Amino acid sequence: MECLFENYENQPKELNKITSKYIPLYNRCLASYKITQRFLNEVEKIGYTFEYGLDNDPFYLRSKNIVFLESVGTYFDKKTKETFADFTDLENSINIENVCSEWIEKLSKKDKKIVKL
Repeated sequence: MECLFENYENQPKELNKITSKYIPLYNRCLASYKITQRFLNEVEKIGYTFEYGLDNDPFYLRSKNIVFLESVGTYFDKKTKETFADFTDLENSINIENVCSEWIEKLSKKDKKIVKL
């Protein structure tokens, strides 16, 4: 699992075309929340997403297969069935078959549907 903002060389052409249009606005501090929402909508249309906070800086650009499980506070890749503590520690994933029972018990009904337990 990787952040495609940080690893931009791995972005597919279609995604790179969109990010190349918006990133210069952030570099020059010209991006408003409205622009960020437009940016997010465009990447979501082609199967990607990202996060952004109150500072309006987008981060953690990734496939929409990777979702945040709120009930346990971790990211989950629906395609590989791996879970990650957070997007800054992408090297240490755990396959869903190897997580502890306490983690599974904490999953909300909504998150269990995502994980398909």
